[in-house]
Amino acid sequence: MPVPMNAGQLASLVEQGIELVGTGDRADLRKRLDQTLRRLKDPSIRVIVVGEFKQGKSKLINALVNAPVCPVDDDIATSVPTVVRHGEPASAAILLPKAGTEPGDEAALERQPINLADLGAYVSERGNPGNIKKLVAAEVFLPRKVLAGGLTVIDTPGVGDWAPRTH
Repeated sequence: MPVPMNAGQLASLVEQGIELVGTGDRADLRKRLDQTLRRLKDPSIRVIVVGEFKQGKSKLINALVNAPVCPVDDDIATSVPTVVRHGEPASAAILLPKAGTEPGDEAALERQPINLADLGAYVSERGNPGNIKKLVAAEVFLPRKVLAGGLTVIDTPGVGDWAPRTH
């Protein structure tokens, strides 16, 4: 039976792979290996909260971090993923794709600071219906003990039908 590897051993293997493709004509593979290495070296724990529309995902995150960071209302829903992590002071930013870049390229994102109180205008259906502002995500940084150990919580747009249930 193979012995499981730890993150340090995996990172070392990925670094070797980066060296091998560094001399070749595989920029695409190099980019993916660089991204993998960044994730292996990132000690945070990501929890993605996923579910149907209007089922309390944002409310759950707000309760977890003890702050009203994710907009909650009877008739609005999340339209853009919202990443909530530790940071001081409390702040927010929106992530936009840089002009002329490929989707999925993390290095090709532009961060624009916004007022934390204005977050709903960017991440909710009311403020950004159907994500017409073309945001990739929003980030919220909070000085919360529950997040200090590396926990990152991600609020996501709902899945399924938007229509109210009749059963």
